[in-house]
Amino acid sequence: MHNPLTGRRLTVAAIVVATAVVLSACGGGSDSSEGSSKGAASDRVITIGQTIGVSQLDPNISTLSSERVMWNLLYDGLTKQTESGEVEPDLATEWSASDDGLTWTFTLRDGVKFHDGRALVADDVVQVVQRVLDEKNASPQRSKLAAVTAVAATDEKTVTFTMSGPMPQMPAALVDVKIIDAKNLDKLNTTGNGTGPYKLDSFVPDQELSVVPNPDYWAGQPGNGGIKIVKYADETAGRTALGSGAVDILWAVPYDQVSGLQDSGLNIVSPSNPSQTSIFEVDGAHGTFADAQARQALSYAVDRKTMQEAAFGGLGEINYGSTLVSPSNKYYDKAAVQDYSYDLDKAKELFAEAGVKQGTKFTCWASSSSPQYRTQCEILQQSLAEIGYTVAIQVNEGSTWAAKFYPAGKDYSDLIVPNFLSREPAPLPFVASYFGKDGWSESNWAGTPEYEMTKSSIKTATEESDIKSAFADFQKITSTEQPVISVLNVGEPSATGTDIEGVWIESDGTIHVEGATGK
Repeated sequence: MHNPLTGRRLTVAAIVVATAVVLSACGGGSDSSEGSSKGAASDRVITIGQTIGVSQLDPNISTLSSERVMWNLLYDGLTKQTESGEVEPDLATEWSASDDGLTWTFTLRDGVKFHDGRALVADDVVQVVQRVLDEKNASPQRSKLAAVTAVAATDEKTVTFTMSGPMPQMPAALVDVKIIDAKNLDKLNTTGNGTGPYKLDSFVPDQELSVVPNPDYWAGQPGNGGIKIVKYADETAGRTALGSGAVDILWAVPYDQVSGLQDSGLNIVSPSNPSQTSIFEVDGAHGTFADAQARQALSYAVDRKTMQEAAFGGLGEINYGSTLVSPSNKYYDKAAVQDYSYDLDKAKELFAEAGVKQGTKFTCWASSSSPQYRTQCEILQQSLAEIGYTVAIQVNEGSTWAAKFYPAGKDYSDLIVPNFLSREPAPLPFVASYFGKDGWSESNWAGTPEYEMTKSSIKTATEESDIKSAFADFQKITSTEQPVISVLNVGEPSATGTDIEGVWIESDGTIHVEGATGK
């Protein structure tokens, strides 16, 4: 999930397009990680404003997308994604897969130390991965590693993964698995002990996080004097701070403010090929929406065009097929999806067939940190009222909002939750792993045997025709089952001062500020 969550991850004018990350059995190409230092660091501290705070420092159980900004400051992964969408070496310098695809071997680079001075060894990676795989930790990254059956350190510099089946995208699956000091988890919120380019200076949960350059970073020091992340009460306060220069970067600006910020001379940064989706989540295992017909009815009752105009400033592309694959993605299959164009008569008919009586009351559960959610709730409220259903709107502070339905498995019957989902685009397989067995979708949709077969095909397919066929099946099943109701595909923008350089955003909404500099 990307909540403003995740979150989640929580992950503008651009639309989702396919990002093909071609991975060979070995991590080929030049290792651009070396020599990345920008030279002598400036004393300037770069300040980031957010309306959602950083509540904790463990990237592998992170629940808020606002926490992703610190992932690449304090921590590294075995691999990393570039701005163009390619996967490159990070803590691992090379990797290879066995001929049968059932074993992956990663070699760690020399000279890497944790912030406390301890040398990174393969067992540190093993402990992190095992923790991600442990179901009780509810790690958002676990679904990406579902094919991993075992992980072991064969020596201090070598990590070996045993797979249940071939997984060509394994290096991409590891990008967001950040290496932390798993030996001292109880101290992580006070130490931020990782191997990243910055070290923790101070941290007040949900208020402020300050990091300073790591003088012993293996790739060289950043080109600034540190980074500070500050929570503001609301968008108005954040925008005022940006305009006055008190803030250099404003994360996740409201969509209706983009044009105004540009007119005032500020820069807008958004994913070049976003894979983010505005969705409504409902509980697919409990209450009214455990019935697929009720979910379909709700999808027909969503006035996507009005929501696009009123809540998203006219940005993005409407997803009438209501699936996580964007209509602009080359793997989108219009013939495989249903057309959920706004149709209240159809919604009324399907609600009746599902046994949902008129007068039934729903609650639209919005977050105060994302004003577009309330607007979406208000539009839905008006639509459902026309066919005899009542919608109460409740706006909550971010953590309260998330706690109601996250992590997956909670019973939130008859709540309708506007959310913002950041998943990788097709043809990467992780978008399909969100649902069903080993998935971490808050929708609680259990999937079907057919869906699990489709997921397996997506994860293991290497031929283009097989990839397209598997993604067509994915769209057919999810468009019919509606585990989440997709509204439109749109990137999440941030704003920077005109003197700030080196800021970019991944397709899933992760903002990179580790290389930020001020002129």
